[in-house]
Amino acid sequence: MPTALIKITGPFLWLGLLSSVITLAAAANEGEGPEPPLVTVQLNSGRRLVAAVDQRTDQQTLWLRFDGTTAVLYRPVDWQEVKSIEHAGQLHRGPSLLSLSAQLSSQRTVPTSLTIDEDLPDVEQLPTPPVSHAELAEELLAITPRVQAIQTDAYVANWDADVEIDGIVLSITTLDHYGHALPVSGTVSVEFRADRRSRLKPQLRQLRYEFQRFGSWTKQFPPESGGQMVYLLPFQAVHPEFDPALAAFGLVHVKLAVPGHGVFESSIADLNVRPFSRIRDQIQQSQGTRYLPIERTGRGKRLD
Repeated sequence: MPTALIKITGPFLWLGLLSSVITLAAAANEGEGPEPPLVTVQLNSGRRLVAAVDQRTDQQTLWLRFDGTTAVLYRPVDWQEVKSIEHAGQLHRGPSLLSLSAQLSSQRTVPTSLTIDEDLPDVEQLPTPPVSHAELAEELLAITPRVQAIQTDAYVANWDADVEIDGIVLSITTLDHYGHALPVSGTVSVEFRADRRSRLKPQLRQLRYEFQRFGSWTKQFPPESGGQMVYLLPFQAVHPEFDPALAAFGLVHVKLAVPGHGVFESSIADLNVRPFSRIRDQIQQSQGTRYLPIERTGRGKRLD
């Protein structure tokens, strides 16, 4: 029997092609399966996330899945950060969240037939929740340089017309997180403590307080100093050059109070307040004073 060749033209050709396209589209949808249900997750921070619940969700973590055309994005969320979950117009809170997530959990993989050239669908931009004043203050403090520590140094020196040392030269530097000098405004409190030989009987010496305070100063730390200041702290009632009972080494304790930053402390131990000198010791042993009559001093020549 001869084979008949039929040529289809006109509207019949377009109907056949349309039928083929519909069939291929239906087959592709059957391969992907039904779309997973979406939920709206409200976090304690105020953010809202619209995504599907992934099957990896457990009692500790809620796994959210954002399905794209060529990629799948997963985000773990601690259950303690979840305030509520909305699904199908109903709001769920508390213990029911875990059971609800188990019912809505699903699995999704990216179809292998898709190419990376296809565009991802547009993601709806959620409104940003208002930021409280406390959060703004925390952000400003995080980016504002702050004092982390203070660096101090001290030595004794003479800064007037006589020959003896006059007091302690103290330098203070305020340091930020990177170790740079930071200009701030504050109040400096300094104490000088040292030991002193007691004339009490041996059984009473154990009752006295060692390292007594022999100097106290209060100074201002101005911001125009650039974070570095040098102070001249004259000896007060007790002068180590005129009081041999005072120990040659002492401790300087520095405290800097900076409003908005805190209180910072530093101690300088083993500060030599009576520099060693063989000549001075020899003069003291022979004449009872550490200075010769030709030397002008700001205090008496004789030791008490």
